[in-house]
Amino acid sequence: MNTRCAPSGWCASSIVSPGNRKRDYLVKPASYAAAGVPVFMRVELHGEGVMPLVEVFAGEEGRSVRVAAARAGELLSLREPYEIVFDPAVLTGPRRR
Repeated sequence: MNTRCAPSGWCASSIVSPGNRKRDYLVKPASYAAAGVPVFMRVELHGEGVMPLVEVFAGEEGRSVRVAAARAGELLSLREPYEIVFDPAVLTGPRRR
């Protein structure tokens, strides 16, 4: 994992837009990696399977490499560039009926 910017403690994050999936899945990860963003977190709220889905990518050699992923009911756990553990379900709260 490229952690050259880790001391600043920042990472980029993006919530997938149903109307702009191509940009969120293809363009943004490549753009962030090319710009040297060390960590990129993508949140998918609507899609197949249990939602939300959170994926974490690290910029390596100008491209984004997935280093972690978890769906609601699972724990997303990172140690670098900072330590964090959470269930993606907390991002949406209780579902309304």
